Amino acid sequence: MTKIFGGKKDKEEDKNDDESGTYGRRSIKIKQRLSKDDFQIVDKLGSGAFGSVYGVIKKDGIKEKGRDKLYAMKILDKEKVLK
Repeated sequence: MTKIFGGKKDKEEDKNDDESGTYGRRSIKIKQRLSKDDFQIVDKLGSGAFGSVYGVIKKDGIKEKGRDKLYAMKILDKEKVLK
């Protein structure tokens, strides 16, 4: 997990902000790796030739207006994609 804290930066670091995903000088962003185990499947939204799309909520996620925030997760079948 990487923690990036705001502070004085030189111009070269400011150019790299868009690429690295950091925010403004006073913002804090914590980068973490997520997997499908971090989400709970709510409903299957659709399927296609290479995989399926599910509506999911993050197990330890933030609440938006008192409800869990809903995300869409696409799960691809690697064998079908690489053929």
